[in-house]
Amino acid sequence: ALEIPRNGLQRIPKSISSLRNLTRFDASYNALSSLGPTKLVELEKLRVIILDGNAYTNLNYARFPTRLTRLSVRDNVISVMFQETDDERELIYEAIDLSGNKIEFLADTVLLNSVRMVNLSSNLIRIISDGALAQKNRLDWVDLTNNRLNDIELKGIAVYNPGVGRVRIFAARNPLRCSCALEWMIDEHRQASYQVAIADLDKVTCTPLRSSIYVSLSSIDPSTLLCEYRGAVCHEDCTLQCCRSPNCSCRSICPKQCTCWASREGRNIVDCSNAKPSFDIRSIPNRTTEAHLSGSHFPSLKKGDFLEKTRLTFLNLSLSSIQRLEEEAFQVREE
Repeated sequence: ALEIPRNGLQRIPKSISSLRNLTRFDASYNALSSLGPTKLVELEKLRVIILDGNAYTNLNYARFPTRLTRLSVRDNVISVMFQETDDERELIYEAIDLSGNKIEFLADTVLLNSVRMVNLSSNLIRIISDGALAQKNRLDWVDLTNNRLNDIELKGIAVYNPGVGRVRIFAARNPLRCSCALEWMIDEHRQASYQVAIADLDKVTCTPLRSSIYVSLSSIDPSTLLCEYRGAVCHEDCTLQCCRSPNCSCRSICPKQCTCWASREGRNIVDCSNAKPSFDIRSIPNRTTEAHLSGSHFPSLKKGDFLEKTRLTFLNLSLSSIQRLEEEAFQVREE
């Protein structure tokens, strides 16, 4: 083993390449920013490389040996990990520690297909691309805690035909939004179907729409989770025949200029804040339960504007330049 941490080194000594029997190399907490001319790749007996606390911004797997039990590059400023396309070696790594870096996007190319354990905690990850873990057939353990994920979709972390059973995912301390994109995380059957398991579900929290209060994801009724919809959505009690009809009463169409969410239990939120003067209040879906129209321009509210909004329980019209309210402007038809 060769251990040279905390020495202020700016480059790895080239002479290390001659240490053919080296099994462990620790150069953590120096001032390294590149591997330079050092040929670690030729050290076939090397199994552990520790480069924590340096100044690496990217690392190329092609610069490392074929087999490692541990590669640790935590607490650098790495934003990119990659393997050159002309590197045809089969790399087999047991554990990679990338925690405390600057990775923002988790794509298929960030991790080797052979890796078994990965620590990606305390990065800046906002997005997990579709199929990011799909080909990692030896994967057993992934730490995604303390990142910047608002959503974790199953299609991003599903693993197909894994060789070691279900992959344990750690996801606490992310600013998750309580949306239907998280429903699989509290559905044991769906997790099992895709060979994943949320290992720290009791610590995972999310914030409901229009709230800054974190709630435990495990305590949420899945039917209350909101899904954003654009265009049309058919509600739970809607038949397929009705949904295909242009006049279907159980279908909601999100108006232009608006953002809309619906839950399986019947909540339907429509946000048309700061709408243009041409916006028509009557275009709000009849099944709306909450309508947010603040900052819009409605000089007058007319009789019948809300007549069909029979499920409306909350209406925000603040700062909407209202000068005239017609009689029975808020009249609602009885169901």
